[in-house]
Amino acid sequence: MPTSILDGFKKLDKSLKEKLADINSPQKTALSVLQISYDNFKVEYLTPEAIIACLEAADISIKKIALVRALARSGNKVSTKKTDDGLKYKITIHGRRSIENILSTDSLQIIYVRAGTPRTARNQLKSFLNELKGQVKICDPYYGVRTFDVLELIPKSCNVSFLTLKTNENVGLLKRVIKDFVTEHPKTSIKQYNGKDIHDRYIITDSNFIIVGHGIKDIGNKDSFVITIEKAFAPDLWIQISNSFNNKWSNSIPL
Repeated sequence: MPTSILDGFKKLDKSLKEKLADINSPQKTALSVLQISYDNFKVEYLTPEAIIACLEAADISIKKIALVRALARSGNKVSTKKTDDGLKYKITIHGRRSIENILSTDSLQIIYVRAGTPRTARNQLKSFLNELKGQVKICDPYYGVRTFDVLELIPKSCNVSFLTLKTNENVGLLKRVIKDFVTEHPKTSIKQYNGKDIHDRYIITDSNFIIVGHGIKDIGNKDSFVITIEKAFAPDLWIQISNSFNNKWSNSIPL
């Protein structure tokens, strides 16, 4: 491996290093290194050892066994070739699509969700919900059993506050679903707003807010958009939305 690529990873922009460090999936970490290696330094193929060396040059540590296993499960997200140095990996278009939201430097990201594609929509949600960290606040006026399938995509390490208004499903069944969910996700709190002025669907994190054009439990059933806006891009709006959520949360009752 050229030493220039290690120098390149050492000199990566601080914000890019932090994005790499924040990834909590060995597979996505490996894919991100492969993409940076290809796009920034014109090195297409890397061994697992080379990927680890690149990460270490950027002051990021990862266990080799976790990375090797993740690459072995990557399927069509990577292509491989055998060399004297061992098996080498190259990121594919499918791999790029799976991490396109991670390395983006855009302050505004828009995902179009096509009607009739619930499985695809769920995978799109999963791509960024899996990467959430810290405090996560979610507002969605309608909830149901499928809501908790989506909430389950958020790492258990996050402190999640889910605020809702009403349901069209069996309340008795939902109570049992909520009880089971909270038992397995003790950092998640679920409240029902004691008012009527909940219309929009959004997610607030420590670093951005996400506007969801359709209810998260039914996303993919209708054409909609998911818009991610970085806090630094619109700090006043982030504060306004956060304050609105906090006020409603304080006037809500646990489910």
